[in-house]
Amino acid sequence: METLVESIIKGVEVKIIDGAMDEEKVHNFYKYVLTLPFNRVQKDFIGDPFLYFSTHFDAIKFSDKTYIGKVSYELLCRFLKNAESYYLYAVYLNSLKYGDMQFPHRDCEVDEKDVTILYYVNPFWDYKWGGETIFYKKKESYVAVLPKPGRFVIFPGNVEHKAGVPNIQAKGARLSLAFKYKLNQNK
Repeated sequence: METLVESIIKGVEVKIIDGAMDEEKVHNFYKYVLTLPFNRVQKDFIGDPFLYFSTHFDAIKFSDKTYIGKVSYELLCRFLKNAESYYLYAVYLNSLKYGDMQFPHRDCEVDEKDVTILYYVNPFWDYKWGGETIFYKKKESYVAVLPKPGRFVIFPGNVEHKAGVPNIQAKGARLSLAFKYKLNQNK
């Protein structure tokens, strides 16, 4: 059963959706992810010296040809009034392990209207392992979202946030799939 939680950051809603995919699909996608090659190429901002592991997908193919890509777009349409004015420009999978570095960042400039959707890939996650996505307001942590299996988080790309690195007790990497949508200025 799908549930929705909303948090307000700077007057902007961050939507947390659980249950949009059934448990079997969550497990199947995780099994697929385990077969993928990861490269240490992703960073939080230009000049960030701490690269972390990720794998990138063709945004159009991923959106059109995968179940999870279709769910992401359906959620965008459900929660964003002018979703048809947005296009998916990036899809990538992040893999964070104990010892990796993450920094607060924005996915677009403050005056832009990009939308990010995160999907937490791990089929099991113990809250004691940490790894929360932290959202900031005026350089203070404001909302922390646990990487619960199958959870989607929708938020404006201009909201400052940071992916949490799991602690030493975590069993494997914290895996999250990021969908980046940009407003098409021509529509």
